[in-house]
Amino acid sequence: MGVGAQAPTPIRPKRFVITQVKVLMLPTSSLLVITTLALGLGLAGASSVDAASIWNVEPQGDAKSISDGSFQFSVEQGEVITGSLTVTNVSAAPRPLRLVALGASNAAETGELEFRAAPEEGDDDSAAAWVTLPEAQVTVAPGASVDLAFVVDVPPTAAVGHHTLAIVAALGTGPDLDVVAHDDPSLARVDLLVAGQLSAEFQLSGVTTSFVPAWNPFDLGSLDVGATITNTGNVRLDVEPRFAVSTVLGVPMTAASAGVISDLLPGESVRLDTTIDGVAPLGIIVTSVQVTSAGDELEVPLDSASGGEGGVGPTPAPSTTGNPATSGAEPEPGETPTPTATPEATVTPTPTPQASETPGAGAGGGTAAGDGDDAGAEADGETGPLAYPSVSQTSTAAAVSWSVIVLLAFVVAGFVVIRRSLERTRQAIHADIARFEAAQQSRSDGPAPSSTSSDQ
Repeated sequence: MGVGAQAPTPIRPKRFVITQVKVLMLPTSSLLVITTLALGLGLAGASSVDAASIWNVEPQGDAKSISDGSFQFSVEQGEVITGSLTVTNVSAAPRPLRLVALGASNAAETGELEFRAAPEEGDDDSAAAWVTLPEAQVTVAPGASVDLAFVVDVPPTAAVGHHTLAIVAALGTGPDLDVVAHDDPSLARVDLLVAGQLSAEFQLSGVTTSFVPAWNPFDLGSLDVGATITNTGNVRLDVEPRFAVSTVLGVPMTAASAGVISDLLPGESVRLDTTIDGVAPLGIIVTSVQVTSAGDELEVPLDSASGGEGGVGPTPAPSTTGNPATSGAEPEPGETPTPTATPEATVTPTPTPQASETPGAGAGGGTAAGDGDDAGAEADGETGPLAYPSVSQTSTAAAVSWSVIVLLAFVVAGFVVIRRSLERTRQAIHADIARFEAAQQSRSDGPAPSSTSSDQ
């Protein structure tokens, strides 16, 4: 066999094998990448499922203890009440369930009611610390429901007025809850009204106004208004801030409302910042901020409404009597009830003096449940609306448009130019006068040379 007829070297098959391995490994690496991305998306989906609301909570009880889907209790200091709620697993998998009590507060910028983690043990500043919940976790099948009971032990030193909390259904293996919105379906809201002297008061402070002119010199500007509203009373309030803008002479310009801020809790504040459009740049303008109550007025005993002792005011749709089937199952004095899962959901608040069926039972003892024939009841059994104040404050601002600012700039610039021109003219006139006077002086000195020549 000649040199040209030699067999091919083994290098080509090796390169072919290596190329083939690369071709085969490319789809494998791609599959690995795709699988990794799929697993990541799957984990993200799983976490979003865990973070989403998979529980639906419904309060259980009669119409007197439940209003608008939340518990409403009128209680005394040192009273112990119990309630029950139904929790449904709306997800497609079995879930471990645990209940958590959260305290309520208002968002500082919007005023929205939100629920946060309960304070440390022994801290009674939040009503969430008064709640005892089942300790054992329950696994709930998909679509199944479970009834659970809770106990609220009101301290003897509890502050008079409204207290709000929420009982939230959470995953038994999930993280601790931080903030839960008031409209989350996984919570049951509990409103407590501790009997005593009630007061509806709020404070308006920190009112500021600032005019923002439009870029179009022929357009109207806007007014930025800020104010802080603080509930200084002991009942929750629905308040509505209103704004009235007028000239410095009192001529009305425009008016606006910031909407109703609902459920402003005692001691809470909200910083309101709003913009009023369509404000004419008419120099100095005056803005009046007025805050009024926008909710239903509480019906309280007349002695409470007029500043008497021992007045008790009910919360809207209060629970005035216990459940007839369970009102006898009240704990012994000094004994703390233990919440347990119950097959039938009931709410059995301990009767308060407001639950009296006898008109005028006790001084300031609450509303009597009599009929129209009780028109001659004693005065201490009569009720009246709680007085709600209205507060206002004014602030002034300079409302000047860009066109006026530009016009003022032109006027100032023109004044400077005219002043400088007048100054140059004055200097020129003075120079001309000086030259004229020098020429006159030289003319008056003309005969002197002629006298000299005659002397010679």
